[in-house]
Amino acid sequence: MATLQKIISKAKDNSNFIYRGCAFEKYDLVPTLARKLKTDISFAQYNIYSDVVKKAAERGYSEVGMNGLADGLSQHYGLSTSYLDWSYSVYVALYFAFTSYIKQFVDENILDQHIDLCKMHGSVKNLV
Repeated sequence: MATLQKIISKAKDNSNFIYRGCAFEKYDLVPTLARKLKTDISFAQYNIYSDVVKKAAERGYSEVGMNGLADGLSQHYGLSTSYLDWSYSVYVALYFAFTSYIKQFVDENILDQHIDLCKMHGSVKNLV
């Protein structure tokens, strides 16, 4: 925990840092789209594929009336793009760094347990 406090403390001391929230140190700085393609693909082929994906996203967002840049919307909605996620906020980066651990914790400690749906329905009903 001291390490986490040091990270946050350094972030408060220097607002010029840019963060990349990765769950594992072994991750290369490679966009999701590039990670999903074959390793022997050329840069030119990657650019062509990236343009096709971007244009398809633009058409799709336009058809459902969503405004904004296709790449930004795609990043926000979890679609593969040719961009990396960066943030000026240490808290945003920490969230993404811990997301896989949080998911694993929930899967193992909450979802694996038997849930009495009758009791859950009763609790939700009582809240309303």
